[in-house]
Amino acid sequence: MAPQAQVTVPSAVLAVADSSPFEFAMALANASVPAGLEIRESDDVLPAGYPTLDGKRPAWFNADRTHRIAGTEVVEAFNRSRRDYRAILMGQVLVIRPVEGTLTFLDQPSSISTPTPVTGAMAAVRRVFADLFPTLSGPILNSLGHKGDDVPVVLDGGARRVIDTLNQVVLQAPPRTWVVTTRQQEGNVRLISFGLIEADGSRRTQGVRAR
Repeated sequence: MAPQAQVTVPSAVLAVADSSPFEFAMALANASVPAGLEIRESDDVLPAGYPTLDGKRPAWFNADRTHRIAGTEVVEAFNRSRRDYRAILMGQVLVIRPVEGTLTFLDQPSSISTPTPVTGAMAAVRRVFADLFPTLSGPILNSLGHKGDDVPVVLDGGARRVIDTLNQVVLQAPPRTWVVTTRQQEGNVRLISFGLIEADGSRRTQGVRAR
C-alpha cells in the first residue's frame, strides 16, 4: 500500500469538503481522484439545481488540477465537517462511508481469488457484486456507447476484501467514483444499488432487490 502522504488531489476539491457526501464524491470524480462512496438511500440525492447552481456550474467543476495538496488535508477537512460519514485513504483511493451502519459485504473477503480480466468499468463493478447476486454475472444489455465500456480492468481479490476489489476498478478506469447505496431494513443494512459516478457528474447504476 502506498504511503498516504504520496496521495495528492487538486486543491479545488478542498472547497467542497464541507458539502454533502454525494457532492464531495462528484467533485472527486471530476478531479480525477480515485474514490468510492457508500451512501445511505436518504442521503443519495443530487445537489439542488445540479448540473448548475444559480445558472452556473459548481466551482469545483473542471477546476484547475495543476495546484495540488495532500490527500490527507482533504480527508481531514471532510471529517471535521461531518459526524455521520467518514473519509479515509485506502492506498491511492479516497473512500467515504457512513460512520455507523455500513454494508458488511464490502468488508468481507473477495471471492475473486485469481486475476480476472473484464472489459468495461461497469462490467467490472457488476462482477464484484455477482458474488452477492449471481444473476449479475451475465452480459450488460444496451451498453453500447456508454463511457468506460471498452476499458480493460483486471480484478484480483486474492487476500483482499470486496471494497479493495472495487477500488481496483476506479484505479484502472479513471476518472470515476464507485458508489454503493444502502437502506436500513428490518434492522439490517441492505444493498439497493451500485454503480459509478462519471467525471461530468452523470451516473450509471444497477438497482438490486434489497439484500
